[in-house]
Amino acid sequence: MKELGQKVGVDEATIIHWEKVHHSPPPSCVRGLKTIFPEVARLPLSAIYSDFPLNPKTLAEQVKHDRLSLDMNQIEYADRLGLCVDTIRDRESGRSLKPLPEKGKERAKTEGLTNVLHQP
Repeated sequence: MKELGQKVGVDEATIIHWEKVHHSPPPSCVRGLKTIFPEVARLPLSAIYSDFPLNPKTLAEQVKHDRLSLDMNQIEYADRLGLCVDTIRDRESGRSLKPLPEKGKERAKTEGLTNVLHQP
């Protein structure tokens, strides 16, 4: 387990915590696990992320679904879209009422990440 932790960038205690608490590893670690164990890439995302929305109905669930489908944390997803991480957090929590800035809209369209564009 220590070797696995080193390969994905966490300590052994973190891996034990994931197993005991059934807590999902962060997306950056999932990317590492998929590289080390190709079979992880074949698992359904709901088996990897305990909070993965299977049938997203709300905007918040759709945005989270899109982000986790890319194995990204909120900061990475915001960076990819050229947005502030607070914007992503607000959208995933259902708190956002503001339209996205034009720069974010353009990037989202280019990246094919259109769920983040919808207004709550």
